[in-house]
Amino acid sequence: MKIILSHYVKLFIFISVVSVFSCGTATTGGNTKSIIISDPEPPEDKYSVSNYVAEKPDEYARFLVKPEDYTTDGEYYHKKHERCLLGLAEVLTEKHRYNIKERSIGFYYDRLGKETDLLYLGFDVSCSQNFVDEDKNYFINGAAMIDKYLPNALEVTRRYDDILSETSVEGVVVGLFWFRRGRRELMTVWLLKQNIREFYDDHLTFRQLLIKSTVTDSDGKKIRLAL
Repeated sequence: MKIILSHYVKLFIFISVVSVFSCGTATTGGNTKSIIISDPEPPEDKYSVSNYVAEKPDEYARFLVKPEDYTTDGEYYHKKHERCLLGLAEVLTEKHRYNIKERSIGFYYDRLGKETDLLYLGFDVSCSQNFVDEDKNYFINGAAMIDKYLPNALEVTRRYDDILSETSVEGVVVGLFWFRRGRRELMTVWLLKQNIREFYDDHLTFRQLLIKSTVTDSDGKKIRLAL
């Protein structure tokens, strides 16, 4: 009898422990209700929201173009979307740890097309020397920088719908510069917003996106990459 009783006591303890870990119970007016205890959801990445604005804007103002330096309608859109531009600076520098050139985030026009009323949201990135191959030429290093930095840059900028929905904003421009053998080298990619949408809708590959885009060199001349 003692053995049988001991068995039932152990079984009762086991069931009680399982009940404690699987759910809680609450008694109201004689009725028992089960309360399911679920694991807490991980916090959402605050930088993943659309049109993110900076929490501490004063810390990122140095990355923005000065409004008085514009010679186009960029000044109007800069002032209109300044909070978003500051948010863009925060996401790029804090989440992706990009070394953004100061006074570079703003609106640019394509000097090749000379259409000053068509603007591009853009910025310059100082690329890490860790990705520079001193023995490779300008084009190979430039292609490597595009592969390293452009995808995240596009992922961030495409979330700024308030800016890209402006009819005067044609797309995104990203300048990538590095130093090789003591010389500063720059490669700039101009991307139409429609092509960026098609890329994220899986209608274009990354290679096709680059083919449809304009790439310029350190002298501002149009070049073609060997993709």
